[in-house]
Amino acid sequence: MDRIEELAETLATRHPLATMLTQLRPGRADLTTPAHFEPPPIPVSVTLGPDAVREAGLAHVRQAPGIPATEFGSTRRPALHYTLGNGTDPAAWKQLRTLNEHLKTNT
Repeated sequence: MDRIEELAETLATRHPLATMLTQLRPGRADLTTPAHFEPPPIPVSVTLGPDAVREAGLAHVRQAPGIPATEFGSTRRPALHYTLGNGTDPAAWKQLRTLNEHLKTNT
């Protein structure tokens, strides 16, 4: 969990990352058994690659309501990483919905 932002930065700055949604899902010790009766995954973070930031507008994506963003990459073509939680609080779904609605208002 503590390396998600580092991974997002690497993918956005060294590879052509478009967007990435990170989720945490509880699972059984026996990974050969499908997780039919497990609770749904909980979002942890969303990362917008440089092209997605440019398309939505840098000023707009920086103003996500109540969801701080970390910028990385070049200042001319930054990527933004939003942390929604630690994967244990279902309220992260509301934050994800709020972020998605905000991002759609400018496109």
